[in-house]
Amino acid sequence: MLRHGLIVAFFISVTAPASAIVGGETIDGWRLGRPTVAVWQAGRGVCTGVAIGADLVLTAAHCVSSGQAVRVGTPRLPWTTVHETVTHPDFVPEKPRVADLALLKLSQALFKDTARVASRPASVGNRLIVLGYGIADDGKRDMRLLMTALTVNGLAFGLLQLVDRSTANSGSGSAGCGGDSGGPVFLMRSGAPQVVGIINSGTIGCRGATYVTPLSRYHLWIMETADKLGSAIGE
Repeated sequence: MLRHGLIVAFFISVTAPASAIVGGETIDGWRLGRPTVAVWQAGRGVCTGVAIGADLVLTAAHCVSSGQAVRVGTPRLPWTTVHETVTHPDFVPEKPRVADLALLKLSQALFKDTARVASRPASVGNRLIVLGYGIADDGKRDMRLLMTALTVNGLAFGLLQLVDRSTANSGSGSAGCGGDSGGPVFLMRSGAPQVVGIINSGTIGCRGATYVTPLSRYHLWIMETADKLGSAIGE
């Protein structure tokens, strides 16, 4: 789970330090939390994903590539079996940092609140909001959706490298952890949240950098695949 993360049912201020990014039960937190889902596959365990259409979830390919049935759910929705899973054609398990994206088509429309996929990339210095259902500081995973705010430090391995600058990059601050893979990374633009990336991996110990697949690089594939699956999504 996102180390030092906080439950997303609170107000998000992207200008506040990471230790104070929440503060009240306003709509901003719910807007980000409602489309964020848990993704489960036998042999893989729990990951995270984000609904970008009423019947379509975007997640990390390495979370759903074992060939077993995939299910998605939230604390408010029952586990639902995925009808069809499409991984990016360039993804191979031996190279999990490359094109680590998958689209999950549900057999029914479940989501009223969906996330907008950004076509423009995030920039170095942008402060991003990261969500996940992974392991918390206590080492437990109990379906709490947590969040934190991290800063784009640069590119590494073709991925966005995010760090917690509130701790001077000391490795003691917030970061993604096991189970956060596939989680959405939001950037606020003109007051509206856009998904600019999907969590790929973190560092050992969950205290260093968090690595994120930038969606701008794969935006055309997401749009074309959604269309082939018959799912309407917003940009």
